Amino acid sequence: MHVDILRYWGEGSERNSTLKGIPFVSTFDIEQKPSRPTVKVTYDSIIKNLWDAKALMQDMDNDIQSPTSTAATARGYIDELGVNATLARIYNYAGESDSAIKYSSLAITARPLANRTNFPLIWQDANTSEVIWSVKFTPLNSGVGDNVYYPVGNRASYRPTTNLISLYDQTNDVRFASYFRTIGTRLVLTKYLAKQAALSKPDGITDFKVLRTGEMYLIRAEAYTRKGQDVLALADLNTLRSTRISGFIAGSETGTALLNAIFTERRKELVCENQRWFDLKRTNRTINRTTNCTGFCTLAPDAREWVWPVPQTEILANGSIEQTDGY
Repeated sequence: MHVDILRYWGEGSERNSTLKGIPFVSTFDIEQKPSRPTVKVTYDSIIKNLWDAKALMQDMDNDIQSPTSTAATARGYIDELGVNATLARIYNYAGESDSAIKYSSLAITARPLANRTNFPLIWQDANTSEVIWSVKFTPLNSGVGDNVYYPVGNRASYRPTTNLISLYDQTNDVRFASYFRTIGTRLVLTKYLAKQAALSKPDGITDFKVLRTGEMYLIRAEAYTRKGQDVLALADLNTLRSTRISGFIAGSETGTALLNAIFTERRKELVCENQRWFDLKRTNRTINRTTNCTGFCTLAPDAREWVWPVPQTEILANGSIEQTDGY
């Protein structure tokens, strides 16, 4: 949770940034009123917490993931693999390429990519191939897509932009049919349509896949590219693309074209997995929506909206907290 809060409210993403980070609260004290340390101090606290967890998990009596788990219950806990994947993500976000490579490699070795037969089943909670950690949802406790993603009664709220859809090989890429479908005359996102048992009456309730091996390949490819190791980066990118796309012909990108291809693949692979906004933010991009947009379509890299304001209720409750610059 601290990782995600930092991504929304941290004023910088660089590992040693002296801009405002977020309070790191590790003990319960109803009277505490923490201030905002630097981004660097926040990173230090998060990473130490993960390292401590990893060390403790190496001295457990039993595997936290039951070996008898079904697809409905498997990968529902954060184990050492989940810690490695989280470290890979945070190191990549912070621009620490060597560490991002180290921890993504550990995750890749432990959890191979899903094949094209199993991949669609991940999104129906009928298979946990390449899932590292998922938040479990049942009809009794709702889910991420309840009344948001599913198209029954024309209620699907997420319409993919035409420039996103144009990136896919709609015939051969297993992700396209797994993520989208046409309902009536509308092409809508159905990545979180329903569990397999509820497909005949979709309810928008599926487990949210927080960490997957597909992301780990893209993290490692990006980190390799930033180190100038294009051959290794391209190998990872081509591995992912050939696994997802039937008949894929290996690409040969290098340099800037390779880095752009990696970010394009991140957009395709991780759509609606809470990554795209942060990819744009950490790379200082300009958002310029040219399709499916009629107002407020541009956001410059220095716009204040990239960093969220501290809620007024928090400021009233905690006199030590500082408001985000620009608000």
